[in-house]
Amino acid sequence: MANKEEDNVVRLEGDLGRVLLIDSHAPSLQRGASVLGEAGFDVVTASSHEEVVDADALDVIVLADSESAERTQTVAAIREVVDEPDVPLVLLLGKGTTRGPSKARAALADAALVRPVSGPSLVAIVTAFSQVRQLRKRLVQRERQLEQAMREGGRVDPRTGFYTLDSFKPILAAEVKRARRYKYPFSIAIAAMDELADVKNRWGSELADVLEGGLRLAVSRCLRDLDLPVAYGSGQVLIVMPHTPRRGARVVTDRMRKSISSQRMNGPNGKIGTTVSIGIASYEGEGDVSFGGLAQEAAAALKIAVERGGNRVAELPVTRRRNSRTS
Repeated sequence: MANKEEDNVVRLEGDLGRVLLIDSHAPSLQRGASVLGEAGFDVVTASSHEEVVDADALDVIVLADSESAERTQTVAAIREVVDEPDVPLVLLLGKGTTRGPSKARAALADAALVRPVSGPSLVAIVTAFSQVRQLRKRLVQRERQLEQAMREGGRVDPRTGFYTLDSFKPILAAEVKRARRYKYPFSIAIAAMDELADVKNRWGSELADVLEGGLRLAVSRCLRDLDLPVAYGSGQVLIVMPHTPRRGARVVTDRMRKSISSQRMNGPNGKIGTTVSIGIASYEGEGDVSFGGLAQEAAAALKIAVERGGNRVAELPVTRRRNSRTS
């Protein structure tokens, strides 16, 4: 950061949120924590991602630059530790670094500042991302209220505990329209049991139903508070992920895939299990989008996952994604 005389910051009013600051340089870590703390943030510090022990309810992550060869891996490791892929992450790049925005995108970060960074500049960018994060939290709370209203209105499939597609379609269309209007990310995924027909033929419908129940339970356990599961068909689940970009959808769905593939249950001839294929589709806040277009894209991605042998997460190539939304 810049000289101390440039670091005078005004303490802001209200709940500014919780910030995780990671910097291997102790004096810089202490100074950054002091600047953000004086502004009114609740600051958690660590010298590396391995030392992060208190990562609950974060609003922003600030990471001092690591070596470029390790940057992407470090960002990915931090997101795994935090366990919330949609927490904004700001990189502090070394003095003289060029093309900061492109380096941030390459590392899957949300923004980058090049040192020296003044206190007010650091506070300004952290405040902006914290406000966006807290807005998303309020939207999640609103969606929870909607969820309760839908349960009370009988819009939940009693067999699965998931929303029924017919009753949920208007809500989905409105959510996608809102994402398009306010330009925030939105993702959906379709998860399908691999070789469901073979399971039914070999073990019978009763055991297949049990495996489907295990699929639904595993999906429920892997979902975040803002995610919404929808009963989509035999052996299939639609997962709606508001405020989630493509990289976040990847983290959520791959965690789900691994959890399901690791489970086993007692069968007629010993332990049996199943795997899932998952197709994802995302809107990144730019261009036109509709729920129908995203659903078609996710279904096409699911077909790719199945054709490649199953037990994987897939998405369409960029060119096919564009075509699916303009057709």
